[in-house]
Amino acid sequence: MVIHPRVPIISVEYAHLDLLKYDIVRVMQMQLTIVIRTENDIAKAPALFDETNFKLSYEVIPNTIQYSNDARHRLRG
Repeated sequence: MVIHPRVPIISVEYAHLDLLKYDIVRVMQMQLTIVIRTENDIAKAPALFDETNFKLSYEVIPNTIQYSNDARHRLRG
């Protein structure tokens, strides 16, 4: 006899970066589409996804572009 334990599953089915804007005053805009799939194949399993919350976070990588003083002056106008 082989026992195949099954557990409820939460997975990301699809993710896409729809929009990424970063302007000269360092304002960044993003629009993401994320489709989450939940699965519970066992009717007797006490798993509910009714009040599930997700937190999306990102890490900012410091800007590695170095401007000369002359270039900074021209960028500021």
